[in-house]
Amino acid sequence: MATIPKHLELVFRQNPARPDIYDLTGSKFNRFTFIRLSQPRSDFLIRQGAKYVLESWSHGQKPLFTGIRTIREGLYYGDHLHNGKRVLLVVKMNPGELVIHLFKTYPHGMRLYKVLHEYPVTIDPGNHPGALMSPTNPANGSDSSTKVHN
Repeated sequence: MATIPKHLELVFRQNPARPDIYDLTGSKFNRFTFIRLSQPRSDFLIRQGAKYVLESWSHGQKPLFTGIRTIREGLYYGDHLHNGKRVLLVVKMNPGELVIHLFKTYPHGMRLYKVLHEYPVTIDPGNHPGALMSPTNPANGSDSSTKVHN
């Protein structure tokens, strides 16, 4: 079994008022405090194999925007730029909850393959999000922008 590098575990719970929004719980993590889960609409993300898109906003900036790919049922991976450095994130989906493992680096080649495909079986596989997930509506913005509506 591959050794999983050190990572930070973040738990996000589905917002009852906005089912496509997940709010951070129980953490002092300050890069983003909520995430939006949507289906990819950009041809680029679709061609790259993204099953879903994770994004967040803070003070007019987007600290998180990534397409996530399937590892296996209910378990996905993507990347995140932090301080100009690409880092790995692994997402476990459960009904009403997203658990994100945020790593300090992004492994490459066979090391990435081993981390993803031999992810510990002690981490139960998750599930696809429920029907309440809102697909991104292209009528709300261009492929490169997303508008937030309250």
